[in-house]
Amino acid sequence: MTRNISIRIMKSVLYARVSTEEQKSNQTIDTQIHGIGGMLQYAINHKLPVPDETMMFIDDGFSGATLIRPALTAFRDYLKTHDDVAYFLVYDADRIGRDTYNQLIILEELKKKNVTIHFKTGELGSTPNDKLLFTILSAFSEFERAKIMERTQRGMKRRIESGKFNGGRPMFGYKYNYPIGKHELDEAEAKVVKMIYDWYTEDKLNIRQIQAKLFDLKIPTKYDALKNTEKNRKMKGLKKYPIGWWSEVTIRNVLANEAYTGRWYCGKNQTIKLDVANLRTGKPKVRQIKRAKEEWYPIEIPRIVSDEQHKKALLQARKNLIFAKRCTKQTYLLQGLIRCAKDGLRYRGHQEKSDVIYYYCKSRANNTPQENCKSPYLRADQIEPMVWNTVKSILENPEEVFNTFRDESILNEERAKSIEGRLDYIDGAIKKLEVAKKRITEAFKAEAMTLPEFRKEKTDIELSEEKLISERDGLKMKLNVQHDVGAKIDLFKETCHKFLSKINDPKIVTERLKKDIIKLVIDEVVIEGESVKIFATIPLPNKIHEREMDKTDIPGTFNAGATLGPVNETNMARIWNKHKQSNTPLKRKVFVAMSGGVDSSVAAALLKKQGFDVTGVFMKLNNAPDDALSRAKKVAQILKIPFLVLDLRKEFKKRVINYFLEEYRRGRTPNPCVVCNKEIKFNYLFKLKADFFATGHYARLKNGRLFRANDENKDQSYFLWKLNQNQLKRVLFPVGDYAKPEVRSLAKRFNLPVFETPESQDICFKLPARLKLYTIGQRKGLGLSGGPFWVLGRDAKKKLILTKNEKDLYQKELFFRDANWLSGKPPKIPFKATAKIRYRAKLAPTTVLKNNRVVFVQPQRAITPGQSVVFYKNNELLGGGSIS
Repeated sequence: MTRNISIRIMKSVLYARVSTEEQKSNQTIDTQIHGIGGMLQYAINHKLPVPDETMMFIDDGFSGATLIRPALTAFRDYLKTHDDVAYFLVYDADRIGRDTYNQLIILEELKKKNVTIHFKTGELGSTPNDKLLFTILSAFSEFERAKIMERTQRGMKRRIESGKFNGGRPMFGYKYNYPIGKHELDEAEAKVVKMIYDWYTEDKLNIRQIQAKLFDLKIPTKYDALKNTEKNRKMKGLKKYPIGWWSEVTIRNVLANEAYTGRWYCGKNQTIKLDVANLRTGKPKVRQIKRAKEEWYPIEIPRIVSDEQHKKALLQARKNLIFAKRCTKQTYLLQGLIRCAKDGLRYRGHQEKSDVIYYYCKSRANNTPQENCKSPYLRADQIEPMVWNTVKSILENPEEVFNTFRDESILNEERAKSIEGRLDYIDGAIKKLEVAKKRITEAFKAEAMTLPEFRKEKTDIELSEEKLISERDGLKMKLNVQHDVGAKIDLFKETCHKFLSKINDPKIVTERLKKDIIKLVIDEVVIEGESVKIFATIPLPNKIHEREMDKTDIPGTFNAGATLGPVNETNMARIWNKHKQSNTPLKRKVFVAMSGGVDSSVAAALLKKQGFDVTGVFMKLNNAPDDALSRAKKVAQILKIPFLVLDLRKEFKKRVINYFLEEYRRGRTPNPCVVCNKEIKFNYLFKLKADFFATGHYARLKNGRLFRANDENKDQSYFLWKLNQNQLKRVLFPVGDYAKPEVRSLAKRFNLPVFETPESQDICFKLPARLKLYTIGQRKGLGLSGGPFWVLGRDAKKKLILTKNEKDLYQKELFFRDANWLSGKPPKIPFKATAKIRYRAKLAPTTVLKNNRVVFVQPQRAITPGQSVVFYKNNELLGGGSIS
């Protein structure tokens, strides 16, 4: 009998790892494998299977801080699919990983496959002593790694503190001198940096214009130099941009980098561990955050641009952002110029569907974190002519400006001498500060000062230096003005004449030209309360200048005699800063919901008479009367106010009509007016941009509290119990203080054609004739003989429950749900109040208890689920809920 017997040959796997190229070059891999104490010799000595080359997994130059290593990953994949590995040979525990956590992961995988682990010191057993030994070895490896990292960071800090560069590629404009560890200017690149700053700050070119000039001049970038090296020329993945192509981001970074002023900081960021684990490694994720500026390490490098020019570049970048062309069809003349005095934010432009343009404070936008400052909305047709007329008056009547400029500019001889003496003193003080800065740097290098002391001293010196430089520049400007006052006044006259020649020609005055002139003359328009403050500056044209650069400026990039100018016709210089103030009151913007009836029409007329900027809004709902829209539009024409139509038929059907039918289907009696106010009227009205919103409801407001109207027969506060505090602060009810006859009288006085318009029906939509709707307490329309009968409700099968005894309709208690309290918080339970259970019901004394339970003093007739119960105290509406 023949029997097939399969013999599985067990193998040994050898793993080796080095973390750096230096270890690799020192043959530490060979030491781990082939040396006298190597793992191959260990296998022979201990009579273990000797691994061949296919069973050797080697990671060259990979850190032990992570398990993501090519050879280790290949071994782990092999282990998952094969069962022929019996021995795992590794020189030491730290070759598996530096962290105990990583080591334990690998050892657990080997243990599941019954693989024996062998180090150079012998087999790792499962006895407590072996486990303790492995834990000690792992902890020591982790300690050694932490020690190496701490030593590396300490050496890095020491190198930075001594003023040496800490790796990386030097910025454009610099080259690195490795022997002395210092930055030096690359003269050719430094001239390009200076040129970019000049174009941006002096010639007012934008980023794209600078990009086009650099490309035309074929000025190479650092990236171009990288591509042209022998090593990188054949590399794949380098983008094939033409020579001299500068990205917008690169140019923007050059203009924003403070290092070009001679101050370079290292150690700006620090790495922190997050609580979230990395899905691949299982270790905590890390993130870099910016340190406080006091913790940065300063490195002195050669200066290319001055502090003043760098600040100009940052200011110009902000101006470009403010005045950048937006993707809008409308030209906003005051784009970026209007500022709110309350929170310092800029105003934005917005065009309504009615084509009326408004400016509003940025804090009113929904996507800003700032609290709404409630500054007024500005109509463009009011504020823009005000500013434009200010510009024209300045240019047409420059005598006041001439005199002011002459008085501020001309200095007497004694004052001029004192300024010159002060300039000499400032120059000497700046030189002394430079010497002091060098001394503290040398003291720090000699370890005579600690790092915090050095930073404090250096910061104090730099602040003093900046103050002196700023004062010096201001005094020099005064002296320069003193020398050529007459010439500058002539240029000022020339500027005014030049602008007037364009302003007075109606053929060339476009909105774009007006915007450019306003941007040149007006610094900003500040909205402070109810007044407008306009700050203006008269631009002074200097002589048209040209800058020529020859071939020696940047070798190999310029043609001989290439001209970069004339670059700008009007190089701006501030010679006049005159504050003009207009106390013209700003009209508050209000949208009025107009239905075509007498109440809303009179509300709009009263608000206009009170000085509001009124816009009428007609909401087109389902089955609205055909003549309602035409009546509302006619009233708006008579009042001379803008008129807006909102088509809300779909929303009305979805949120009101469907709700109405669903409530009856459930055996409840709906209250569509309450739902319509919340979901339609106030919801869509408040989505418009305005200071206030108004309706023709009969109700009164006092300090954010809602009261019943003076005309108790017409009071409509019952339907407003779902409003909140944010709405109450911005809603107006102009007719709440009047009785209905008085409102009709006012309509006649305002010549409104709606003064005899009949009352609107209760339900503003039609229902199918076949639809039969019943409510509790109903007697008529039941179609039954032998009555009278009253509806008591419905049973479980939705059939009507009737009674012949009307007393059965009376109850003393009810429960309600979906409560809303206008103050924002519920009253202290229990509390006494008066309540209405339907619009035409009388106020009844009641007590509100826990669990939304209401107990009346006297029984109430036909308490109906679905209707609203509304609570009052001294005619103030407290809140309400839906009867359940």
